[in-house]
Amino acid sequence: MYKGPNWGNANTWDNAARQTGVPVNSKPVPGCVAQTNAGKYGHVAWVAKVSGNSVTIEEYNHSGTEKYSTRTVPKSTFNYIHVKISKVEI
Repeated sequence: MYKGPNWGNANTWDNAARQTGVPVNSKPVPGCVAQTNAGKYGHVAWVAKVSGNSVTIEEYNHSGTEKYSTRTVPKSTFNYIHVKISKVEI
């Protein structure tokens, strides 16, 4: 849960973000969440780099269960969720 709603599967993250006032748009920046509703459960990834009309993402489970991978895709492949992460000190 983040700010109240259960974000659930990746295909619900964009709606949960909007409900809580977290910006969702088509403008990726490094560090934001890449999100798609495609497939049964959707998919989320981390934006590592933006270059022109392409975005490089870091992700798990796209290339196999529990497998880490990176790939570069057109920016239009994803929605972008701009969650603010606070520094946590331990």
